Parts: sequence; C-alpha cells; structure tokens
Amino acid sequence: MDDSILHATIVKQDEPSDDNSSIYNIFERLNSGGTTLTSQEIRGGIYHGKFKDLLKQLNQNNSWRDIYGKSDSRMRDEEMILRFLALYFNGYSYKKPLKEFLNQFMGKNRSLKLHSESQIRQAFEGTIEVIHQSLGVQAFKPKKLINAAVLTL
Repeated sequence: MDDSILHATIVKQDEPSDDNSSIYNIFERLNSGGTTLTSQEIRGGIYHGKFKDLLKQLNQNNSWRDIYGKSDSRMRDEEMILRFLALYFNGYSYKKPLKEFLNQFMGKNRSLKLHSESQIRQAFEGTIEVIHQSLGVQAFKPKKLINAAVLTL
C-alpha cells in the first residue's frame, strides 16, 4: 500500500441543495449489474442515520411481524413502514412518483429533526396495534400476500 496509487472520485450535488436526488440516481445507475438493489436498499445506503435505524427497530414490532410475516432480506417490509410514515406525516404534500416522495421524506427525516422518535413510534406502533387487534394477521392481505395499496389507504 505504501507505493500504491489510490484514485478517488468525490460526488457532490450542488443543486438542489436540500436533497440527494443526484446521488440516488448514480446509485441506481451503478446498480445495473449483478443483483439489482431494491429502492429501499439504495435508500438505506444513502440516507443512513437515526431514522434508518428507527425503521429497522419498528420492523421488529411484534404486531407488524404478525401481519407482514417473516422479515424480508430485500427490505420491502421496511419500505412499507417508510411508506406509511411518509403518508402519515406528509400525505398532504404527496406528488408522484412515490419513489421520489419516499426518498425526500427519508432524506429530510434522516436525523429525526422533523419528527421525533417518540412521534414516529407512536404513529406507527399505535396504528399497527389497532389494525392487528381489529383485523388480525390477514389485514392488508386480500389473497394471502400483503397488499401495499391497502396498507397506504
């Protein structure tokens, strides 16, 4: 290593300064070979922080696990939680496409500055508990598989 040359490229987005949409697009384009990452796997790499850690914790909620089923190694279950939270807190400002809406919400809440951990926990855990108690494990599953559209209503 002492006599080696190490090349590095720094990618910085100047505009818009309040999000990482360019970095997300680069990750998405680089992700064309091998196993293609899911949108949530890419988000996890770009928007790491307290909010990402909280999503992982919420994903272990017993009522949620009963409803969703076994943990998804491709993070689709975490994306469902993110979708719920984004629509719960910012549904009034939703604009298509959903992927960009989720990216922006996760980026802006990365450090839990917009919504506190307790607000987020209360919103998700309280809602999931009511759904679990009233609809049971078949909630959101009209035909055995979880239905994302029903979850986001």
